[in-house]
Amino acid sequence: MAPAKADSSKKADPKAQAAKAAKAVKSGASTFKKKAKKIRTSVTFHRPKTLKKERNPKYPRISAPSRNKLDQYQILKYPLTTESAMKKIEDNNTLVFIVDIRANKKKIKDAVKKMYDIQTKKVNTLIREDYPAEMMALKQKWEADFLGVAFNHICKLRGSEYLCPLPDGTKKAYVRLTPDYDALDVANKIGII
Repeated sequence: MAPAKADSSKKADPKAQAAKAAKAVKSGASTFKKKAKKIRTSVTFHRPKTLKKERNPKYPRISAPSRNKLDQYQILKYPLTTESAMKKIEDNNTLVFIVDIRANKKKIKDAVKKMYDIQTKKVNTLIREDYPAEMMALKQKWEADFLGVAFNHICKLRGSEYLCPLPDGTKKAYVRLTPDYDALDVANKIGII
């Protein structure tokens, strides 16, 4: 019983405890020190840069690396051997190729270098338009009537524009060679002529 009384006497003095706490606050005891406020120099909040570990996967997520879908064999489909292409070879030292639609000038230049080991001065490209459906019907009618004579010179009025589209939706590349290479020799080596 006596120990219980001692406990009750300790709890019975809340005024003394409050006075002690007030004194501690007044004197600025270590338990009541104010935290220094961080000075912000910007109105924008930036997330702190925390530790970022490198990935350490248990197994590869991709079974095999993807192959290059646009290598030099995919880029250069075939050289053109039309009369206008031959004229380009003779007069302008330029080879004409049908290339992949996704290939850009840099890729075409690199593909020609890899395939034929020749330096190119510049590459010009164009995309041949598709025939609209009504032009295709007109072409078939003309082929039936006149065996397609001079079909390329027929233009159809659509709105305010005259459309004379070329055959398919392929990309054509005019590859101009540097002066130290002769396009005729290269064409012979490739087998165009």
